[in-house]
Formats: sequence, C-alpha cells, structure tokens
Amino acid sequence: MARKINNPPSADVLMDSMRSIGYTFNSAVADIIDNSISAQAHRIDIFVSPDPSEIYLCFLDDGDGMSRNDLISAMKYGSKGPEEHRNADDLGRFGLGLKSASLSQCTELIVVSKKDGKIAAASWNIPVVKESKEWTLLELEPEEIDSLPNIEQLKEKANGTLVIWRNFDIIREVNDGKEYEGLTNGVNEACDYLGLIFHRFLANKSLEIFINGSRIETFDPFLESNKKTEIGKPNDITIKDEDDAEQHITVTTYLLPYLKDLTESDKKELGGVSKINSMQGFYVYRNKRLIIYGTWFHMSYRSELAKYARIKVDIPSALDGIWKIDIKKQSAELPPIIKRQLQKCVENVNYSSRRKNEHRLTLKAEDNNSLWQKNLTREKKAVYKINRDSPLIRQILQTVEACDASKINILLDSIEKSIPYHDMYTDEANDNIDTELTEEEKALLVADAVSMIKSRQQINPATNAVAIEAIMSIDPYRQYPEIKSLIEKELSNE
Repeated sequence: MARKINNPPSADVLMDSMRSIGYTFNSAVADIIDNSISAQAHRIDIFVSPDPSEIYLCFLDDGDGMSRNDLISAMKYGSKGPEEHRNADDLGRFGLGLKSASLSQCTELIVVSKKDGKIAAASWNIPVVKESKEWTLLELEPEEIDSLPNIEQLKEKANGTLVIWRNFDIIREVNDGKEYEGLTNGVNEACDYLGLIFHRFLANKSLEIFINGSRIETFDPFLESNKKTEIGKPNDITIKDEDDAEQHITVTTYLLPYLKDLTESDKKELGGVSKINSMQGFYVYRNKRLIIYGTWFHMSYRSELAKYARIKVDIPSALDGIWKIDIKKQSAELPPIIKRQLQKCVENVNYSSRRKNEHRLTLKAEDNNSLWQKNLTREKKAVYKINRDSPLIRQILQTVEACDASKINILLDSIEKSIPYHDMYTDEANDNIDTELTEEEKALLVADAVSMIKSRQQINPATNAVAIEAIMSIDPYRQYPEIKSLIEKELSNE
C-alpha cells in the first residue's frame, strides 16, 4: 500500500504564482464586488487615495460583516471549494477570489470587518510571506486598525467590511513608475465595466456602487426600457447538474431598436453607438452577474446584419462545472449538451435581425416612388440602380430635349458606378450619417416640390391637397414628412 506523505506547497512560490492567473484590473475589482453582494451589501463605496504620497484603494460595504473567526477563515486560500454548499445567490466559486484578485494587483491586502459591534482585521503581505516562506497571515492590533484609511466610515456602520489594497507593484511597472496615475486611470475605466457586469443589480436598486462619492450608472445591453426593443418569450431549458439534480436555464432573445429610434440616453446606456455591433451575441449571467458577453460561441459570426441581436442566458451557480466558469469569472464554455437547444434561438434572433436590417435597407423594384432600386445578379449579389421610373426622374427626363436626357442618363450611370459603399457602411455602422435637413435645405426641397406640383397641375389639374399627397409619397420628399406643412403654406400663398 502506498505510503502517504504530507507535501504542502511552498507558500511564497504558490502565492506569487497565483498573482499571474490572468486577472485584469477590472475583473479583480469585480471580484471584490462579488464578495460584498454575497454578504448582502446594498451599498459599496470605492475610494482612491486623495494623496499620491499614500497610495491605496478601498472597498467599503454595508454587508453582513464577519466575526474574527470568519475573517481568518475567509483569508485562507481555498476557504470554500466549488463542491461545498452555497446559497443560491452566492457569487463565489473557489474560495480564492478575495485573495487571488486582490494580490494580482498589489502586494498588500488588508481586510477589516465589523459584526455585532466587534471589529477584526487581517492582512496578507507578500514580502512577509516571501521572507518567512510560511502562510503567515498578519492579524492587526486595535491601534493599527485605527490608522487605516476610511476606517471611521466602517465604524459608523452596524455591520460591514473594508478591503484595502496597497503597493501596486504591477501597475507601477506597466506605467513607467507612475503608480498613482495608473491606479486612478484604472479606476476610471472600471466605472463602465462595473456598470455593465452588475447592471441587473444596479437597475433594480438592490445595489448602489459609488467611486469617490460618484454613483456608477447602469448599462443595459438589452434596452428593456425602450418600447421598440423586441423581447422574445423566455425559453426554459432543463438540464441535470453534476449531482444529477435538475437545474433550469432561462434563455431570452432581444432585438434592439434601429439606430434612428435610439435616444441619447439609450446610446449612453449601451455604452455608445460603437458598442452596438461589437456587443452582439450571448450574455451569460450567473445569479444575475454577467460572466461573458459579446460572443456567439462559434454558433454564428459577428456581422452588421446581426448587430441588433442579443441572447440573455441565466444559469444557476449549480451549473458552474458544466459551464466551466473560471476562477476570475471572466469566461465560460457552452456545454455541448445544450448547444443544440440554443442553436434554434441563435438562428431565430439572427434571422429577425437580418430581416429588420434588410427591411430598412432593401429598395423594392416594384416601388416606383423610390429613387433607388436594389437588384440581384445571378450570383445573388446586390446592385443598386437609380430608378428611372420614379416620378421625379421621369418628369425631369420628359421636360428636357433628347440630347439633354441622354446626358442626364450618362450622369446617373456614373453616379451608380461610383457609390462609396465602404464609407457609407462604416458611417452607418457608427451612426455617423447626418440625415437632418438644415433650414436652407428644407427651403430648397420645398421650392422643388412646389415647382413639381405646378408642372403636374398644368398637365393633370388637381387640387393642392391631392397634389401634395402625391408629391409626399415619392422620394426624396416622403423621407421628410415635416416639410408637408411648409409646402401647403407655400402653395396657399401663390
């Protein structure tokens, strides 16, 4: 029988190695927020040191807090394994997040917690561990606790926890020694990230996050508040977890409104117009906390026609193993067992998104009121042509001499062959096309419309009302319904 040997890891080597598992600054900060949410916190304050001479980052919450014994246990690496029972709303996974996330960014982690009127504090300090080569956790004395930043705010709370990061060696290294500047820049960039990752908590007011007193605003990738967002019926998928117990995954599809239907507030909530295309795809939530987003899991591909498509997937923490949620809670893998069931959702939402775009962009051949027509070649590729049968073009060609009509057709052919497709695509994708009329352009359009109406009335007498309705049904006038009243006013003055 094999002999058992106790062979613990070297504390200094393992702790140093754990710093390199891939946390970004954003994901490390989010991991601390996870702990506060799991502790039932309703408010979290993040403080950056106001003075570069003493650099620190603090996280203060009003959660349940921890007793001394609970704190010592929480500071232990692997304090709670993934197989251990957790509350349904617990955002933890491996019992490593607090330590590994914090020490991926700094060399000193201090945690102070208050529960039932008692305060306890403990610290991991990498230089101390490297010197002792032991798992040497430091327990702070009362006078040391009293000298910590933001400790008075913790004392004012009934219960809560204060997490302090110090000595940002990695930030200092990648910012050419500018530690304070690197830290403040990182915190500023984290605002948008936290607003997205925790947007469902922030939206229902169960959580507030402040950075130096400024509230973090929520981002909503689905724009559920916009009436023109198309929300599919939630689809429930039943799957067995690793313990053979039934678990439920909820899948909901979304189609965002057209760019022209987005208010400035909508665009801000989405994180900017440029994010609409890049953030299409799946949004996987674990206990309402966003884990991964903006991917199709190789079930589709990112495209302009699919940019309005979003699929929200809610999974319980009991399925962490099947989804392969990593320590950082930054990535997940789509389980093959449900891929087939999700494929239909992908196809449906992408089809709807394509139809939505094509409905807006397609110019039907039978619509003679349009200035443009879209035709297809044998290879099913689109060719855009100016519609010679549109009322506007037809009337112009009929009122000029044959030689001039020929020249006009040559001009129209040249325009068709020189359409700047690439630039138009780029500008449209970035909502960078100005479709608003200036007052001068409105006046010119009204003058043209009045001229056309008068010409028509000479050939086919009609009342102004009938003529105006006719002119407002063709391009380019029908694109600007606001000029109708101006045309009416102009004709009434004749």
